[in-house]
Amino acid sequence: MYNVSNRQGELSGSESNSTERKFGYYADLTSSFNNYLTLEGIFRYDYSSRFYKSDRDLSLFAFPYYGVSLAFQATEAFPQLKSSVLNDAKVRLSYNKNGNDNMTLYGLDLTYPNASGFPYGNTVGLTVGNTLPDNGLKPEFVTSYEAGTELSMFNNRVNLELTAYSSQSKGQVITVKVPNTTGFSNLLINVGETKNWGYEGDLKVQVIRKGALKWDLGLRYSFNDNKVVSLYPGINQFTMSGYSYASTNVEVGKSFPLLKSSGYYYSATGARRVDPTTGYPLQNTAMVDRGSTLAKHMAGFSSKLGYKNWNLSMNLEYRGGNVMYSGIGRDMTFTGSGKWTENRAPHVFENSYYLVNGVETPNTSVNVREAEYGLWVDNYRFIAENFVNKAWFIKLRDVNLSYSLPTALVAKTKIFSGANVSVYGRNLFTIVDAKNQYTDPEFSYTSGNGLGISNTAQTPPVRQIGFNVNFVF
Repeated sequence: MYNVSNRQGELSGSESNSTERKFGYYADLTSSFNNYLTLEGIFRYDYSSRFYKSDRDLSLFAFPYYGVSLAFQATEAFPQLKSSVLNDAKVRLSYNKNGNDNMTLYGLDLTYPNASGFPYGNTVGLTVGNTLPDNGLKPEFVTSYEAGTELSMFNNRVNLELTAYSSQSKGQVITVKVPNTTGFSNLLINVGETKNWGYEGDLKVQVIRKGALKWDLGLRYSFNDNKVVSLYPGINQFTMSGYSYASTNVEVGKSFPLLKSSGYYYSATGARRVDPTTGYPLQNTAMVDRGSTLAKHMAGFSSKLGYKNWNLSMNLEYRGGNVMYSGIGRDMTFTGSGKWTENRAPHVFENSYYLVNGVETPNTSVNVREAEYGLWVDNYRFIAENFVNKAWFIKLRDVNLSYSLPTALVAKTKIFSGANVSVYGRNLFTIVDAKNQYTDPEFSYTSGNGLGISNTAQTPPVRQIGFNVNFVF
C-alpha cells in the first residue's frame, strides 16, 4: 500500500521492497584411506522465510538435506592396473537429498497490484492478484543418485568420463491455470512426484603433440528423459503454458513438458477429413499429444588446432528427440508468405476424405471452395498440427582463429606484456528438419514452462562475425 507507484497525479517512477531471511546449520565430514578411497558427507538444516508464517508448522519452512559421496582411485589401490594404455582409473558414487525453497518472495500471500489503467489521474486503484497460493505449500525435495568413472589412457592423451544418474523430485512449486470462475486465474501448488534420468559421456583426445603443432579433439553425448509419477490429489494432468490450440502440459505417466495441439480428423488410412460441401479441412479441436519438447539427445564436437602462435578452434552441437510448435507458421499463413500457401488455384485438399452417411469416402473431386484466402486464412492456419514439427538441429556454435604476437616483439613497447589478434564467427549455420520452415528450434517464447512453443515475439538468432584485439598490460 505504501509505495510510490500508488500515487496521485502523474509520476514517472516505481518502487520495490522485499525482505528475506535464511539461516541454517551445516556439518561436513571428509575421510580418506591410503590415498585411494575418499568418503565425503554433508548435512544441512535450513530455515527459509519464504515458507514461514507464525501459524505454520515447523516442517513447512525448516528442512534438512544431506548427501554422501565415495571416490575410489582404482589405479592407486591396484598399481598393477597401470600400463601404457591405462594410466589412471577412478570410480565415483554419490547420493544426495536437497531441499529447495524455490518459491517467489511473498508467494504465500495474496498480492494487491495496481489495477489495469491505474493510477488514473488522481484516482488510485488496486486489485487482488491473480495467483492463489495453496495452504500446504512446502519446499521441494530432490533425491539423486549418480555413478561414474574417469579414465586416462595412452600417456594421458585420451581422457574419458562416463556418468549415469537418476533423480526424484517431490513437491515442485509451480503455477497452474485454473478456471477464472474461481476468482483467480492461477493456483500455486506443490506438484506430486517426477523422475529424471540419463547418462552422458565426455571424450577428450590429444591427437597431435609434435613440436609446435598441437591438435585436441573433444566429443560429448548426453541422454536425458523424465516422467511424471503423480500430481496434485485428484489431478492427472494440467496445462503449463501456451495457447488454447497449442500448449505445454504435465500428464501423469508421460514425459514433460508435453506438447498438445489441435489437429485433423484422420481416417484408418491416414487421410484428413474435409467438409463434403466446401472441401475445407475440418479441425479436430481435441488437444492431441505431439511429444515432449525436451531435447533428449545432445551431442557436441570440438576441435582446437595450434601451431606456434596460431590457434584455430570450433564447436559443433546437435540437439534432438523433441518437438516444437511454431506460432510464426500461423502468422505466415495469414500473410500468405509461407511457401505452403503457394497453391491458390482450385484444387482438392491433399490426402483427404469426407463422410457420406457415416462412411469414409476418398476425396477425388471436391475442390476447396476458395483457395486464395478461405482455405489458408479461415481454415488451414487454425489447425495447429500444421505447425508442429521435429525440433532437432545441428549448429556450428563458433569458429575462432587467433594469433598471439611474439613476446619479444611486444616487450619492445615497454607498455604491453602480451597482445593477441583474432577473428571469430558465431552461430554461422544451423541445419534443421526439412519440415521446419519457421524458426530456430533452440528459442522459445519463454525460457520457463513454455519450452518448445515459439511465436513472433522472439528476436531472431543473429549470426556474428567480428575480430578482437587484446592487449595485456
